[in-house]
Amino acid sequence: MSQNPPNLRWLINDGDNFAEQTDAVLFSPDDLEQLAAKTTDWQAYGLYVGDWAEQGQTWSVWVIRRADLGLDFAALGLAVSVTPLRDLIARVGSDTAQLLTKARQLLRWQDEHKFCSRCGTPTQTNHASAAAICPNCRYRQYPRIQPCTITAVLRTIDGAPHILLAQHHRAQQSGMYSLLAGFVEIGETLEQCAVREVHEEVGMTVANLRYLTSQPWAYPSNLMVGFAADFVSGDIVWDTRELTDARFFNLATLNTQDDAIPTADSPLLPVKGTISRFIIEQLKQQFNQQFSQ
Repeated sequence: MSQNPPNLRWLINDGDNFAEQTDAVLFSPDDLEQLAAKTTDWQAYGLYVGDWAEQGQTWSVWVIRRADLGLDFAALGLAVSVTPLRDLIARVGSDTAQLLTKARQLLRWQDEHKFCSRCGTPTQTNHASAAAICPNCRYRQYPRIQPCTITAVLRTIDGAPHILLAQHHRAQQSGMYSLLAGFVEIGETLEQCAVREVHEEVGMTVANLRYLTSQPWAYPSNLMVGFAADFVSGDIVWDTRELTDARFFNLATLNTQDDAIPTADSPLLPVKGTISRFIIEQLKQQFNQQFSQ
């Protein structure tokens, strides 16, 4: 019998992938009893992620590595698939995506803090405070996030609002265009970071920053903070070390539908569930509302 209370729900991780069955990523203790080959004391291997409310009930959600369960889905003939986190984020709800992202970040933090950074002693995990504690010198290491800004640069051209989109080297094959993003440096505010990143990546000056939204992102352990900014001056001169193209697109012709076919005036956009796609869609919606009145 399982040593785990029935109010638990489990995420099964495999690197940057998570297990799912019939479009569900949360597994019950009964599910794990059918899947586990090595252990039934799953909490000894798992990490506490957070609480999950559903249908009037609250579940305690933990994440466990597939390797710790000794799972071979194919060999066991189980109807369980392993799906990349990026793909899941594109189709699950925002609450589920946030839960999966947090789980991945916690596992990466655990992998990177197995030893005390002060004395080198193997650490112990404290689930209540999400801390890696050194039993020798008592030093505590907590999960850290890396703040990043992602900015939509807006400009009026021939009386029409345009948005700046850029193509990174890694997206050249797919043809995807996205917003400009970068890490916050030490001693820098979020606003200063947004202005600097735009100037470094495309050579332009912006002003009038407006906060839009934020999103935790598990690559590797970021908090994305979204802004809109107005173009002030400068020609587009993109950083060839990072970008292959950057240009302004007319919001009127930008197609944000799921089945949109990329064109010269409306390129492939980031997938649903990403902060970049959300910001682009929100600005497009604002444009439609303004011009429909």
